[in-house]
Amino acid sequence: MRAITKCIDAGTKYCPCKLAEIGQCIVCSQCGGKQSCSCSNWNGACIYQEFLNNKMKAKSMRGSYRCKVSTVIPFDDVMFVRAEVPYELELELVSPGSFVFARINENPFFDTPISVLFTEFSTGTIGLAVITKGVKTIPFQALKGGDFLFLRGPYFNGIFGQHDLQRQMNGNALVLARGIGFLPSLSVIAALHHQHNETKIFLDWSNFNVKLLAFFNDFFELKSERLTLLGPSGMTAEAKEMIRNTLEENINFIHIGGSDFLVCQVVNFLKECRYTDIRLSCCNNAKLCCGEGICGACTQNDSAQIVRRLCKEQIDPYHMAERNPQ
Repeated sequence: MRAITKCIDAGTKYCPCKLAEIGQCIVCSQCGGKQSCSCSNWNGACIYQEFLNNKMKAKSMRGSYRCKVSTVIPFDDVMFVRAEVPYELELELVSPGSFVFARINENPFFDTPISVLFTEFSTGTIGLAVITKGVKTIPFQALKGGDFLFLRGPYFNGIFGQHDLQRQMNGNALVLARGIGFLPSLSVIAALHHQHNETKIFLDWSNFNVKLLAFFNDFFELKSERLTLLGPSGMTAEAKEMIRNTLEENINFIHIGGSDFLVCQVVNFLKECRYTDIRLSCCNNAKLCCGEGICGACTQNDSAQIVRRLCKEQIDPYHMAERNPQ
C-alpha cells in the first residue's frame, strides 16, 4: 500500500491538528518531530508556520451538532434518514467522500461513521443511510421524524483517489459498485455527472437490501445495469469481459464502490491487462473510530512498514492490492 502522503485536512481550518501537537503530523516534517523542513506535499499553506502562529497548539477539533430528523424511511435493517443541519456544516459536506459520526444520544462512545449520500440546500438537509446491526446502530431503529440526532463533523476521507476524481472532467467514467458500496459511491456519481462525464454504472446487488438500492436508483434517476462482480473464486468472467470491453471505449476513470477485496480484484485485473494509466478512486473501508488519527483503529502499515492513518491520509487505489485482504 502506497500513500500519496496527503492529509485530507492539510491547509483547512482543522490544521494543524492534535497529531502535530504531539509530533506525529502526516505531512509536515517539522510538526512530525524533525528539525529540518522536507515538506512532502505543499497544500498552499505552511503547516509549521500555522502551528507557530497558533502558539504551538492544535486548531479547534470538529464539533457536535444536535440536528432534527425530518424524514425516516425503514428498509428492513437499513434506515434512510434525512436530517436538518446548520448551513456551515452542510456547506462542508458537499464533496465526495464526506461523512459524519452519528449517534442518537449524548454518549460519544456511540459515534458511528456514516457517509453523506447527498446535501440539499433548498431544504437545509443531508441524507444518511444507517445499517442497524451493531450496538452503536441498533438504537437507530427507534428513530422517527421530529427526533434529534447528534452529528460530529465534517470529515472528508471516505473516498481514496480524490485527486484523480477532481481532475476527471469531460471524459468517460465507469462505476463498479457492490451492495453497500453503492451508497458512498452516490456522491462520486454525482460529482462525475457535475463534471460532465459520460458515466456507465454497473451494480452488483449481492445480498444487500434490494428495496434500498432500487430506492436510490430511482431517487437519483440513475441508469445502472445489474452485473455480478464477484463469485466464489474472485471476479467473475462476465465482469472481466465487461471491463475489458468498456476500456476499449476510451474509459479514462474507474470508481470502485465495494470491499477492499473487490478493489484488489479490479486493480489486479487492470494490471494484468496493462491499463494502469486509468484514473482510479475507491471507497475507504478502514475501521474508522475517532476520525482524527488519534485512537489507532484506522492505522495500517504500508509495504515500508510506515504507519498510515487512513481516516486522514489518502491512499493510491492502485496499491491497495499490496494489502491482499482475504
